[in-house]
Amino acid sequence: VVLQGDQRISKSATSVHKFVEFLLVVEPLQETRQEANTGATGPPVLPDVGTFQLYSDSLVKLSDECPNAVTHTSSVSKVEISVMWHSPAPGSGCVVFKATVVERKDMWYMDEGGLTKVICEEESESNDEQPDIIEECCACDEAKYEVTFEGLWSKYTHPKDFPANFWLTHFSDIIGASHSADFRMWEYGGYASEGVRQVAELGVTKKLESELKAESNKIRSYY
Repeated sequence: VVLQGDQRISKSATSVHKFVEFLLVVEPLQETRQEANTGATGPPVLPDVGTFQLYSDSLVKLSDECPNAVTHTSSVSKVEISVMWHSPAPGSGCVVFKATVVERKDMWYMDEGGLTKVICEEESESNDEQPDIIEECCACDEAKYEVTFEGLWSKYTHPKDFPANFWLTHFSDIIGASHSADFRMWEYGGYASEGVRQVAELGVTKKLESELKAESNKIRSYY
């Protein structure tokens, strides 16, 4: 999570708003109230909103006064601060980030515009549910597809458990094939071939290329 000052654009130059103090808090979007079996109304039960974790930013500390919040360590001018946030368990509902920033003693901003951000759990299909395989395909004409790969993985976007060995931090070459219905490069619930293992663990595609060439009677094209 990054909190940064807005840019000021003038005819002569571009500058960034600086701030001296801040408070960043994460809260449930809606509070829930637990009802007892007897019908009595109990105290509000707040859902899990995740947890903040500090890393390599000396300008940030966990708040001693507010739960689920981080704040400044000093009043030096800041352009931006960053902190890690671990999302709550699935099904916990939406959360809202609210920030308060102080530019100087007589100027501060709170919970407005870009200082408030709502994040909800992404709804996606289960990884355990595989689509049906169409054994018979009647497509006889040529088809062309364009695939764009954008690699966003870095120590800044995914700092947790990022490999310390920089030579391992790379994407493999893209490899794939069009093939007949009786060929499987990999199969759900089955064992990976040596070529697939090397792509997944080492980013090396040479062995998988050899495996595809060995099944050339079933491969129509590969890339």
